[in-house]
Amino acid sequence: MIGWQNYVVERPDGCKELHCVPEQDIADHLLMSGMCRCCPAEDPVHPDMWSHSSFDGREAYERGRRLH
Repeated sequence: MIGWQNYVVERPDGCKELHCVPEQDIADHLLMSGMCRCCPAEDPVHPDMWSHSSFDGREAYERGRRLH
């Protein structure tokens, strides 16, 4: 199973963000405050933590739904 990778990114203002990105996805992700075309979600409890959605649809598989 392909997993997820966490990246710490420092913004130009010096603040740091944590991005959880799918490994080996079919398209690249942009690691900047919600600027990625996958429409990442910022954690409401922990600001500056971003969860990216996969382009290959692996979330459906991980939740027990079939992809075919």
